[in-house]
Order: sequence, then structure tokens, then C-alpha cells
Amino acid sequence: MGSNPTPRIKMESPAFWSLVFGVGLNHIRVYDLRHYFATRKYLETKDILYVKELLGHKRLDNTMRYVHLAKQLGEEKTYIVKIAKTPEEYHKLLEEGFQLVSKEEYGWVLRKPKTPFT
Repeated sequence: MGSNPTPRIKMESPAFWSLVFGVGLNHIRVYDLRHYFATRKYLETKDILYVKELLGHKRLDNTMRYVHLAKQLGEEKTYIVKIAKTPEEYHKLLEEGFQLVSKEEYGWVLRKPKTPFT
């Protein structure tokens, strides 16, 4: 099989924390690194379902915080994502051109591409 050109350092390893502290990032937490990674991955791919899978979230609403952060940064340009909690909301969004992404325990997740006018 192929070799991995980038050596992986586990976050719990002393080498990882030596590196973090060595560059003066004494205030960094594992959560900060995870949040940064997820936000950057979302901004790169614009695929919230992919980020949900990478993070291992069971519920999409846990991952949606990265969409909100991207909107704050002004970089959310690809999809409009909506969650319909009732069948009526679901059918209304389908009529508006949204496509079903997934059915979650709390409702239907739909999205549609943004246009220059949305």
C-alpha cells in the first residue's frame, strides 16, 4: 500500500503538546483544534453532511454551528439549508425547489443551491 507522506501525531502524545507549546500556543485546547478543523473543512467543501460525518455527529443541528460561523465570516455562498419540522413545512420547501438531504429524528433537512439573487 502507499505510504502517508505526512507523519501523524496523536493529540494525546507529548510530541503534539511540545509542538503546540513550543510555538507559544499555551491557551490551545483540543476542542479549539476540532472546532477550527471543522469550520475550515466546511468553508472548503460547503458540504455540511461531509463535516457531520467527519466529526461523528449523530444530529445535524450539532454540526450546523459551522454554517452559522461561515455566515458570520461571509463565506457561505453555496447552499441554503433548511430544517422542516412538520410535513407541511417539508412540502412547502419542496415546492420552493429545496431537495431532501436527510431525514433526522427532529425533521427533514433540505437544501438548494444559492443563486446570485438569494
